[in-house]
Amino acid sequence: GRYVLGTFFGPVRTEAHRAPFAFEAPALLLALIGLAAGPLGRLLTPPLEILGTQLGGTSPGVKLALWHGVTVPLLLTIGVVAFGSLALTGRSTLERAGSRLPHPSGERAFDTVYDALIALGGRIRRTATSPAPAAYLLPVVGTLLVVLAGAVVLVPSTGMPATSPMIDWVAVLLVAAGIAGMLQTTSRIGAVAALGLVGFLVAAWFALHGAPDLALTQLLVESLTVALVIVVFRRLPDTFARGGRPRRAGAAVLAVLVGAGAGTLTWLATGRRDRSAIGSRFLADAEELTGGDNVVNTILVDFRALDTLGEIGVLAIAAAGIFAIVRRPISRPLAPPSDVRLSVGVIDSAILRVANDTLAPVLLLVSVWLLLRGHDAVGGGFIGGLAAGAAIVLLYLTRGHRRLWQSRWIRTLPLVGAGLTIAVAYGLSGLATSGSFLAGGKWRLPGGIELAHSLVFDVGVFLVVVGLVVSILRHLGQGFGEDDPVESRGGRPSASEGGRE
Repeated sequence: GRYVLGTFFGPVRTEAHRAPFAFEAPALLLALIGLAAGPLGRLLTPPLEILGTQLGGTSPGVKLALWHGVTVPLLLTIGVVAFGSLALTGRSTLERAGSRLPHPSGERAFDTVYDALIALGGRIRRTATSPAPAAYLLPVVGTLLVVLAGAVVLVPSTGMPATSPMIDWVAVLLVAAGIAGMLQTTSRIGAVAALGLVGFLVAAWFALHGAPDLALTQLLVESLTVALVIVVFRRLPDTFARGGRPRRAGAAVLAVLVGAGAGTLTWLATGRRDRSAIGSRFLADAEELTGGDNVVNTILVDFRALDTLGEIGVLAIAAAGIFAIVRRPISRPLAPPSDVRLSVGVIDSAILRVANDTLAPVLLLVSVWLLLRGHDAVGGGFIGGLAAGAAIVLLYLTRGHRRLWQSRWIRTLPLVGAGLTIAVAYGLSGLATSGSFLAGGKWRLPGGIELAHSLVFDVGVFLVVVGLVVSILRHLGQGFGEDDPVESRGGRPSASEGGRE
């Protein structure tokens, strides 16, 4: 009403001509059709009922009419018209009141929001580009503390854990000694070695409790971790920079809180010693449903294959991230910090070179053997990939980065891409043919040889794990003339050495 009265009534402020009939005709036609369809609405009810039943499966209950009686929609319409009429009558009073209200500028509001978003992006960028590890560790540790606190409150206690044998306490003391040594040393290499020792002790602990898959995985992971971390640490000073007393005290408090939370949660969770219902079902039905005797592997590549696909997806993202961020030609080796010993590179040892020539092929054969036997015994794609990665690390340490860089077969993206493609393609083929992401079963080959169907998926896992190790060595392991020790040449490596990805 306000727009109509202000536009078509009152004094004429702008002369305008009448619109031509061609401009009015469409609106006039629709108005006439609507006027005619009103009284004829009942005739439209049967075809609309049929259409609604065909589309929805049930009658929609359509009833077209000009008058349905006094209904809620009618009363609401009367209320809206009455309130609008009152507002239209007193529009001058409402306009005067509205003019006294603050009128925020849309342009100013947009600029304010835009500037705030840019400032927020700057703060996020500063936290994501900080050279200090604390900038990345604090959010992780803070989230972990919240999760642990919530879990300790929500997880019900199931009683006191069973009495541990004496060998468990021996393992606890050895692990504690390894952690104490790691905390006391100022050497980066010494800290990595102590941390690796703790990992080896945990692997032995797994083996003592009848978990050979976990023990072998832990052993391989720790071995590779020590080697790969040293690849990165050789770019840093030999010793840690000691922080101030407040910083060390804060770190100690965080460490105690995280340890206490994890220990409490473990205490609460290990009070139950009976076998869970799902665990009993896995042990009873895994072989029949999947054709595999190794329950650990059948869970990873059959029952929870989508989880495993997500995990190797994370590994693939890490490998691709290293490739994208660190990738560069190595024609100009990095200048190391002044206190880094340049002798860290190729281990120039004839004994180790001979050992590599002997052990590397054996490790590769063992990795394939572990891959093939994973469905029925200790092994699988992840363990086999770690074993193959160990062979590549040995090649890197004895032959240098150039040997790895120039290889046509040991490349990051082909390995990772092929692994993900194989895993996803085989899973989707099972989804299309059987309705499950990975269907169990075995191929029976001549000579009584049996291979699990999920071996194809395990091959994908194998390639992704190897690709991640290769990514770390190729793109984090380049730099200081690895294939030509500095001492043997009396200076820094020349700028002409290198290659291209």
